[in-house]
Amino acid sequence: MPGLLGIVSAEPKARVEPRFRAVLQRMRGAARTHRETFVSPDGRWALGRVHLGRLQPAPQLGSSARVRVLFHGDLHNRAQLRATLEHDRVDVAPGDAALVSALYERHGHDAWPRLRGAFCAVVLDEDNARVVLVSDEIGSYPVYWFTDDEGLAFASELHALLAAHPAPMLDLDTVATMASVGFPFGEGTLAAGVRLMAPASAVTWDWRTGQATTSRYTDLGARFRQDSLPRPEYERLLVERFSEAMDHAVDGGDGFG
Repeated sequence: MPGLLGIVSAEPKARVEPRFRAVLQRMRGAARTHRETFVSPDGRWALGRVHLGRLQPAPQLGSSARVRVLFHGDLHNRAQLRATLEHDRVDVAPGDAALVSALYERHGHDAWPRLRGAFCAVVLDEDNARVVLVSDEIGSYPVYWFTDDEGLAFASELHALLAAHPAPMLDLDTVATMASVGFPFGEGTLAAGVRLMAPASAVTWDWRTGQATTSRYTDLGARFRQDSLPRPEYERLLVERFSEAMDHAVDGGDGFG
């Protein structure tokens, strides 16, 4: 399954690479998938993504940046965000990952509400010794994660992530929930100790303290609250938004039909 994966340790020279390779092996999927991986020279962390070569086909991980970003999905308002940064005289390299990196360096966690699209992302900030996982406003792409004595592990596929788990076990509460209603609630998964990122959330793990914190960066309910509009204005906005969505959906060089 395409998506992101990574292992980050609290200590350098930890058992990161073999655990990372085990997760990657399960995520490789069909032969037509592409892979991008990077293991830090000190052995503290390893990041990667598996993708189809359509969205975000260019490499994203530089060899020397202090803030590294992997971005999986589609950023709808990239032109607006890039124009704002350029207006503020911020140099931004090509690509959505570089754009998210520039926003993070400038705004920190306040960067996340500015993003519009269907995506998941990971930010590795070596200067502040932390990793940040970010989901979009509706959780379009899953990211599963857990922490243990060795550090943080995450992946877009639960089965793949369990290759890095020291002792995977069923979460009996989630099993009971699924038996009664047919699906898990919230961030719970069938694997004990493994959580699914909630929509519009950021998970920050600090490798100095070993602590993980989860925060919501927007009020989803506010997206559905608005002042009443006259019907003609409502219909005009509806057509405008639909046209924008269709233009974005068919943008690019891929053929249809």
